[in-house]
Amino acid sequence: MQGFLNFSVSSEIIMYPIPPNRVIYIANKDKTLLRGLFSFCSASGKEVMQTYSNPVNIHSLILGLYYIKVADEKGKLIGTQVIIKQ
Repeated sequence: MQGFLNFSVSSEIIMYPIPPNRVIYIANKDKTLLRGLFSFCSASGKEVMQTYSNPVNIHSLILGLYYIKVADEKGKLIGTQVIIKQ
């Protein structure tokens, strides 16, 4: 069974549903979707995907650990999350 484990690095950002099928929603604590740039980096630190879309289609990501950086529309870092695609 494929899925994600979610490890919150920033308590201000949540992702759902866990485990997702093809998309994840990136939101603040009250589940309001965030707007901005979402950058996905592999465990080795290589950026593998960037998008301004929310929800984010994650179907093409291979199994593994990802760091997700969330920046606002002006480029200021809001926070980060770590997920593991299983």
